[in-house]
Amino acid sequence: MSLLKWKLMVTTLPIPLGAVLIRYILEHFSKTYMNSYAGVMDFSALSPVLTGGVFLIGLMLSGTLQDYKESEKIPAELATCLETMEETVSWVCGNRPAVNERSMKELVMEVTDEMVSWLLRKRSPEQGFAVIEKLNGLVKEFDKLNAGLPAVRMMTEIHNLRRTMTRIGVISRTGFLASGYALLDFLVLSVLTLLVIAQYKAEFGSLGKYIIISFVSLIYSYLWRLVKDVDDPFEYSPSGERTGAAEVELFPLLEYQARAKERLAGKTIEQRITEHAPKEEAAADSGMPSLAVLGGVSAACLCIGAGVVWLLSRNMTPTPVVTPAQVAAPVKAEAAAAAKSPALPGPADAAKDAAKDEASRPAASGTADGDKASGEADKAASDEAPSEESPKKSKRRHHRHKKDS
Repeated sequence: MSLLKWKLMVTTLPIPLGAVLIRYILEHFSKTYMNSYAGVMDFSALSPVLTGGVFLIGLMLSGTLQDYKESEKIPAELATCLETMEETVSWVCGNRPAVNERSMKELVMEVTDEMVSWLLRKRSPEQGFAVIEKLNGLVKEFDKLNAGLPAVRMMTEIHNLRRTMTRIGVISRTGFLASGYALLDFLVLSVLTLLVIAQYKAEFGSLGKYIIISFVSLIYSYLWRLVKDVDDPFEYSPSGERTGAAEVELFPLLEYQARAKERLAGKTIEQRITEHAPKEEAAADSGMPSLAVLGGVSAACLCIGAGVVWLLSRNMTPTPVVTPAQVAAPVKAEAAAAAKSPALPGPADAAKDAAKDEASRPAASGTADGDKASGEADKAASDEAPSEESPKKSKRRHHRHKKDS
């Protein structure tokens, strides 16, 4: 199983991880040295910025994909031009035994090797064009042999080869739109910065907040790098390895190179057909991924996910925010409880209770003492009660005290 398609994803992961780490450090620092960190602006306010970023990325990606789709055809066009030249040589030398066919095919093979080396950045563009000029010698030889039609065909293929090589240089050495890339770089960096300093709703939770930061930053940073990678589809290293993840395949040119070497080695068509017959076991096993690779990748993903969840969930309980309403709630509750509780007895009630206790005792001191005690109790009660009685009641009480005395 080829893991080349995951190369861009794996190399982009440090960007969202860095954004999450910066947010964690910022919150931890604010929690240690300040009360808390709530954020600069609400996450919902980032909608215009996120929408503009998606629109610009789509515009840049659509422009670079046009050149990429054209670049996918170029290796096959190169292989077709070179193989047509080789067949033209065989056509001219078929009825002319005196012509050195092998030397002409070796010249075409040399041009093929130089084309492959130039695509792998081993040769400069000037060296590549200089090698193409050697093919003009074949046209001159054809003209000496009175092979006018093969000479015209050879000139046409040389023209196609030179045009294709020039087109490769233009695509590889020029970008899509420099001013668009400047705005794209600024917008992506702004989105990443705003994601780190934004304020998120409490219902998201600590883990949900970090998931939003990581996924949104991963999407933007991945698309940002994808646009830059697609813009140069011929970014190969001298060793033949891809330096990016969106390079076009060179197998049409490499396969023709192998066929040309076999023809120079003197192998017949039957021998080459027999050697390249597909093997059933190899064909069956080629589409099956390795179980060891799948198991290793799955275990690594599980470990990384568990580690991230553990780090984010540890000591990340949100600090409760105390509002004025919450502060006033206990005071209101105490006032309501005090209103419902029975009132404490006043002095007048206490005097009445004492008088009742005296009356309930056995009459040991006689009727006079009981009447005197009740009179004193009534007097104390009348002193504590509000003075709202009528003058008539006050006069009767005065006569009753006089009679008792």
